[in-house]
Amino acid sequence: MSSKTEEASSFSLLCAIRNARISTKITAVYAVILFILLTVGMSALAFGVYYAFYHQAEVAIAISEQRTVEKVEGGADFTPSFWNDDPVLPGVVLRVTDITGRVVFENDAHFPSLSDIEENTRIRPPFWADQSMAVADIGNLTIYHATVDVMHGGSIYTLHFLRTITAESAFLKDMQRFLLLLTAAGFLIALGAGYFLSRRVLRPIRTMMATAREIEVEDMSRRIEPAPAHDELHELAVTFNHMLDRLQQGFSQQQRFVSDASHELRTPVTVIL
Repeated sequence: MSSKTEEASSFSLLCAIRNARISTKITAVYAVILFILLTVGMSALAFGVYYAFYHQAEVAIAISEQRTVEKVEGGADFTPSFWNDDPVLPGVVLRVTDITGRVVFENDAHFPSLSDIEENTRIRPPFWADQSMAVADIGNLTIYHATVDVMHGGSIYTLHFLRTITAESAFLKDMQRFLLLLTAAGFLIALGAGYFLSRRVLRPIRTMMATAREIEVEDMSRRIEPAPAHDELHELAVTFNHMLDRLQQGFSQQQRFVSDASHELRTPVTVIL
């Protein structure tokens, strides 16, 4: 029963669309196209902003990881002198843990702890993020977390590279809401503008329709005023007026024939009567 109801509703909707005015169809098409363009544009803008933040953090971590691993493999000890050659880029936090998970070396003790980062790690990071790195949200911070295991002094250590992707998560969420509102407002504006433009463009056609309704066989002197612009509507008006001229000429010839025939037959009919 529900399937039949849905089919009937779909059929009614198709009939309503098919029988809608041309101005309504133009408005709908214009609004849908503009809505798609707005959606694609706003999505591309949002993706570009997020990609820029994430990519910058990825590059910083990748360079820091390469330099640090090379230095550890070169025999450098985890002492203050480890930072002499700046193995990590500014903004990247390095923490070294032993096999028990204890932090034995770090360059920023005030950065969120590893336990907090692991507890707030996203189960499903965004598709534009590097899948080899974890993404964590702590307050307004969005943090990248990459790990590398190395052998040093006969023991296994884990290098944790942490980099803040953005410290303005709230700003990014507000930006998303603003873009959604802007898209909705653009769609509504497109509806209004499309309706106004379609009615303005089709006004000459409505004038033609009104003039055609007023034309009668007894009085075919009325003509449609062609549009100032020499476009298709101008040509349509000229063609319609030309058709009326030929029709008027044909009716005039018919009236003259009837008048002449009546005059010629008047005397014979009188004689017959």
